[in-house]
Amino acid sequence: MNNISFLLEKYSKIGLKEEKIKKIISDSIKKGSGVEVDISKIKVQKNIININDVFGVQKSEIFMNKNKIDEIMKEQMNKEEYKFSDRELM
Repeated sequence: MNNISFLLEKYSKIGLKEEKIKKIISDSIKKGSGVEVDISKIKVQKNIININDVFGVQKSEIFMNKNKIDEIMKEQMNKEEYKFSDRELM
């Protein structure tokens, strides 16, 4: 998921709330791997994602599907950028 660090930096600069970013990450993991991760277990610091309390098979599922998860996150964050840009224009 290193490929999305530039997106995390970009969206923190334009003001996308951390909770919204965590929700996108959680939803992307669910869609990409089937693993449910509570947003309270996700930490985003210095554009690095840390997921706590995920072990064993769940961790393996996330790792094996990381490219798919990455693509889903990029799509979702780009959708959020357009929503943010539209609000700025109003």
